[in-house]
Amino acid sequence: MKKESSLFTHKIIFKVCLFVLITVIIYAGIRVSVSANTDEVSSKTVSIKSDAAMSEVPVFASEVTLGTVSNIIKTSGEIHPIYGVNLNPEASGKITDLYVDVGSAVKKGEKLAQIDNKIQKAQFQEADSVVTVAKSAIKLQEVLIETSESKLVAAKASLDAAESALKNLSLTKARLEKLFQEGAVSRQSLDDVVAQFDAAGARFTGAESDMKLAADSIKTGRMTLEMRKAELIRAEANRNSVKVLLDNTVVIAPFDGVITARHADPGAMASIGQPILRIEQDDPVKIICSLAEKDLSMIRNKDINIIINVDSHNKAFEGAIRQIYPTVDPVSRTGKVEVLVPNKDKMLMSGMFANINFVVETHENVPVVSRDSLLKYDGKFYVYVIEDGKAVRRPVRTGITQDTTVEILAGLKSGETIISKGIEFIREGSRVSVASGDNNL
Repeated sequence: MKKESSLFTHKIIFKVCLFVLITVIIYAGIRVSVSANTDEVSSKTVSIKSDAAMSEVPVFASEVTLGTVSNIIKTSGEIHPIYGVNLNPEASGKITDLYVDVGSAVKKGEKLAQIDNKIQKAQFQEADSVVTVAKSAIKLQEVLIETSESKLVAAKASLDAAESALKNLSLTKARLEKLFQEGAVSRQSLDDVVAQFDAAGARFTGAESDMKLAADSIKTGRMTLEMRKAELIRAEANRNSVKVLLDNTVVIAPFDGVITARHADPGAMASIGQPILRIEQDDPVKIICSLAEKDLSMIRNKDINIIINVDSHNKAFEGAIRQIYPTVDPVSRTGKVEVLVPNKDKMLMSGMFANINFVVETHENVPVVSRDSLLKYDGKFYVYVIEDGKAVRRPVRTGITQDTTVEILAGLKSGETIISKGIEFIREGSRVSVASGDNNL
């Protein structure tokens, strides 16, 4: 039994050793094969690289030319009339007449519509008659004052005459009284003079009374005249108020323009605050657009060209800045700009969408290249210039960019040939071949 057990153990050990040996041999064979394949691939790669280094890279090239570029700020906006208002009647009532329709050209102050005004007319006639009566009362009072002034003049003349007569008779009376005492005149003569003196005194007193009455009459008349004038002012004010109500039954044009909407027909009831017409003045028109905060300073206080395009017209329109709004939207960081555009031909209509180009500056006869020919690295721009069939990288300083055209301020001159397309496959010193095709900027 012991022999059989020992023999079984040896067989197992032998099988394990054999398995390990076979595994080692297989692993070694695989390593050798992989190594050989790797060497072969490496060799082929080196060969390909070597061949590539010796080949030319096909590229598109272009010649640096002189051109014109502009710094343009682009935005858009909706066209509005320079003036536009809804015309609301200021009186309620039935519309008796509409004198215009949509498209009618009107002048400032022209009568456009009429609201029923029978009541207002009657009120105005009554108020006007009150003014007439007040004016007549003033004229009558002025006549009475003039009469009192005449009476005053007559009373003063009578007083002066009575005073003069009284003085003369007083002297005569005194002289006769002395002569009577001396026995030179009779008693009858003295009594006659005394009677005349007393009569003159009575006339003097009457004249003083008449003069005072005339003066009081003038004073009273003038006070009454002021009352009549106040009554006239009140009557005229009332008439003016009624006249406003009468005028409010007429809708008139506030400015020269064209009727763009009609919201009611004759016979309809008009209400205060409810528009019946709309009028707009469309020469010039205005466009309200938005610009970024950083762009506002570029157009402020500068004489710049503004080009406007609309989809419905194959024509460019010129405009001018009317005003730059004084605030910036804190959310969008944009400001409003109002542009005026002449519109004598009436080609621009309210509601149209317009593209606006603010031409800030224009440079003429400057070197320009395609934007695709520029390579940016570490904040600087470069181009590849073709010299003796090789690509030579050259730093450049750029200026204005307009669409796909870029101004070159330094680093290139007109007539030099640069790679315009394919620069992503180029390295410094690469040999290149210019491919045929579109090489334009």
